[in-house]
Amino acid sequence: MPLTKLDVPQNNTYITKVDQYRVLALHGCRVLISVDDGRWHLSVSRQDRDPTPEEIDHIRRDLIPSNANLTKLLKARTKLNKHCFHLWEVDR
Repeated sequence: MPLTKLDVPQNNTYITKVDQYRVLALHGCRVLISVDDGRWHLSVSRQDRDPTPEEIDHIRRDLIPSNANLTKLLKARTKLNKHCFHLWEVDR
């Protein structure tokens, strides 16, 4: 099933539907948040530099329920955006 874009609400309410996503600017970063195959996914990037661990942590706490366990993948250098990190929900 293809992902469908959600409207970005004014407050940071959680996504509740699978296979939908939002793109927003938060803490100076560009963020894509989605639920893929029932698991939370965050993509956090900046154009000018890597997002700091503090920026990523703030975004994670602002957007993802506190009971979700996420892991940050080591980033692969790509031509698309070399300053992008992905966080995926994992089993506890």
